[in-house]
Amino acid sequence: MGFAAVLRGHEDVLSQVESGIGGVQDALGPKVWSGEAANAWQYEAGHARARQRELGELARPVRAALDEYADAVVSLRAQVSFQRQAREDAERMRYVVGGFDGSASPAVEARRAMLAEQAEVDAHVAGAALRDLAVQRQALDDRLVAALAIPGDSGWAQRKEVLSRAGITRVEALDTAKLVAAYNRFTDQALDGDLKAGDVTYLQDFFTVWGKDPAVMDAYFQSLGGERTRELVNALGTSMTDADQSVTAAALHGLAVAMRQGLATASHSWGEKTADRFAADMFTGATGTIGGGLSVIGWLFHDRASTPMSATFATAMADQIDAVERSPGRPGELGLVDTSVVAGGRSLMWFETSSTDPMPSDRPAEQVFATLALYPEATLDWFSDSRPDDVAQADWLGEGRVDYWFGKRDWGVSVTGDGFETPAALWTSLQSVEGAPASGTYDAETWTKAEEVSGGIIYGLAGNPRFTTDQLTDDAAIRMVTALAVEIPMLTEWAIIRGEGAADLGAKTGRDRLPWTDEVRSVLTISRKTLADFTGTLGQHEAAGWYLTEAVDYYQQTLISTAASAPGSFIQDGVEVLDGDGVFARVVGLQALVDGATDGVDISSAAAIDARNQKFAEWPVAVLEEIIPIPGTDQILGKSVGWVADLAIEELVSAGVEQGGKRAEALWAGNEKQAVINANADCIDRADEMKFLSARIVFQIAPEKFATEQGAIEAYDQQAQKYLDVYSSARDMTDGNAGEAVCTQ
Repeated sequence: MGFAAVLRGHEDVLSQVESGIGGVQDALGPKVWSGEAANAWQYEAGHARARQRELGELARPVRAALDEYADAVVSLRAQVSFQRQAREDAERMRYVVGGFDGSASPAVEARRAMLAEQAEVDAHVAGAALRDLAVQRQALDDRLVAALAIPGDSGWAQRKEVLSRAGITRVEALDTAKLVAAYNRFTDQALDGDLKAGDVTYLQDFFTVWGKDPAVMDAYFQSLGGERTRELVNALGTSMTDADQSVTAAALHGLAVAMRQGLATASHSWGEKTADRFAADMFTGATGTIGGGLSVIGWLFHDRASTPMSATFATAMADQIDAVERSPGRPGELGLVDTSVVAGGRSLMWFETSSTDPMPSDRPAEQVFATLALYPEATLDWFSDSRPDDVAQADWLGEGRVDYWFGKRDWGVSVTGDGFETPAALWTSLQSVEGAPASGTYDAETWTKAEEVSGGIIYGLAGNPRFTTDQLTDDAAIRMVTALAVEIPMLTEWAIIRGEGAADLGAKTGRDRLPWTDEVRSVLTISRKTLADFTGTLGQHEAAGWYLTEAVDYYQQTLISTAASAPGSFIQDGVEVLDGDGVFARVVGLQALVDGATDGVDISSAAAIDARNQKFAEWPVAVLEEIIPIPGTDQILGKSVGWVADLAIEELVSAGVEQGGKRAEALWAGNEKQAVINANADCIDRADEMKFLSARIVFQIAPEKFATEQGAIEAYDQQAQKYLDVYSSARDMTDGNAGEAVCTQ
């Protein structure tokens, strides 16, 4: 009962601590405290809370078993006392009436004999009852012992062994510093070239037991340091290919994987300063020609699915790589690559794959930046850093980073194997921060930062000589289109409607009011030529071309739906939706852009893309979850309209559209199924088609606006010229021959 009461008290305290930590976590949520330090604290607090819950769950069944045992024993005690008393009474009676008395009468003797026999029966019954109670007590004892036993899956025997190797044999001697110091000695022995099976086993056991404990892992890796961590992993990898090594390759690889898991655990508890210090130490002495250090860094950051390094560590390592790759005087933009003859990270990757291709671990930047892309806020902060650029002397640090990593660096598939997948992942990541264009919400500061970075990305990629269709993987091209799709409403206003951009304004963003929005917000001021260069590269890619046409078509459908819902509304100040420079200037201009960008391309259908690689059917939703938002539509339709990133399976949302509007949509539907333009003469026909189609839709939506359909057609003559102008810019990029003379009437 005493033990049960003690455990009950512990349960209450553990529950209070868990609840208290949860309350503080909620109170210090992202609206109150955000950033790297906040993320690290939330991670540690969450681990502590989980630990309290785990201990409480472990204590609860033991306490319940003690309570049950105590209650049962109390009940047995009364029964045992009763049966013992009955047995003693029977024995006493047998003693009193036992023996022979010659002076007693026969009647008395008969009575004595009867009492003696009854006492013997009573003693036997009491004895049998006591034996039965003893069996019950033994069963209670057995159940209690089983309940108090350490669970077989707790690894306690292994934990005791790990502790005993560190000289810790008593509970009161438990000490993290002592534990870490002991296992650092095994690490020293391994780094001294004395890599024995016993040391590998000891270290493996250490990480198996404590690899997910942030406090122990933090203490271990901070004590070990970044450089020695890299050297130990490298030693494990190179030993795998050493014919004289007695330890099996599987054991060496297993220890390296356990170390990576432990490092990931530790990194999630690090603040900015700790991560910076560790990354700088790990990068010290890591060269691409000897020692294999760069391949180790690449390998450590490669397993993003199961053991991703933290945002703070990825950011710190990105800083290190950025400082080297952008350093003045460094030849070329090929990026860091490990060409060491013997490289531990490469050996570890060879063990994990049967491929004979160049190992991803040899290119650490790709692995580190792909990890950074897992954390949208950290990605946006890194590329929008407003501090001075001490590396390449750009106006500000973020600008210099965008200019190099998107505009100059070679990510081509033939050189790096990346095929621009990492830049695409970084772009889609930073767009998804809460308040940025892909989030479905609006925060002025976040939106502006994301638009400024996106503008730099488009300009950078459009001017990157290695950003060509043949250097893009399918995955990268489709990701790029998805990122571009988010920006279509903003890009339309400047590149399509105004035809001017950053080249004219001296900035990558400007201030404008998007269609049907109330507030003025930052929008991309990309020039028509730059946009044509960028979309042309994507449009000439057979897989991405389909997504590009669908993204544009969906925005066109949304504009038409919204116009049909409120034909008399103003799309912007002083501009009605059905005016010549209203909805259809945008619809027709976008059609010209996509027609020019995809000129001459045999675009794969969605079914063909999916049949070739199933991930294309699954990827977009995984990246951007549900929708790519279209700003302003909620002002007219009563709810935000968006298109699901996997456009192949989503139908237009057109709530509130009247029958006339539905007929208008039907007129436009199927336009994207037109044959791709292959000749200049077809372009002129297409321009007239756009004019007639726009006029017919306007007449369907608001017949009162023009007396006749012919009147609408005459009023929409300018739409044909809009098509010709934009198409020529886009076509210029795709075949290298088109110019202003193309598509002129």
